[in-house]
Amino acid sequence: MASLGTIMLTGVSGTKYQFHIYAKEATFEKFGAVYAITSRFKMPDKNFSHSSPTYIGQTGDLTKRFYDHHREECFDRHGWNCICVHRDDNEASRLKKESDLIEAYQPVCNQQ
Repeated sequence: MASLGTIMLTGVSGTKYQFHIYAKEATFEKFGAVYAITSRFKMPDKNFSHSSPTYIGQTGDLTKRFYDHHREECFDRHGWNCICVHRDDNEASRLKKESDLIEAYQPVCNQQ
């Protein structure tokens, strides 16, 4: 599935991370990534915008992460329609980025 574009998310450290945006129905190859659950919506000026991340996580295998996700009910309550993906096959690096981003955005579904 083709990316819908990219988005930059900035961690509390000031580090900027580029994420590729996919529709929530996207299927992925097996790879590690940090991901953000968001809502993409059309603005009156005809540009697309995104909500702040509803959830930020990481996984070593993106093919399995969204089947029966433990926070899916929260995602649904907040109207998710996109998965933003930052590819990273190094677990230590993913965990550091995930923490940096969660601290910056305080996603509602990470808080529960």
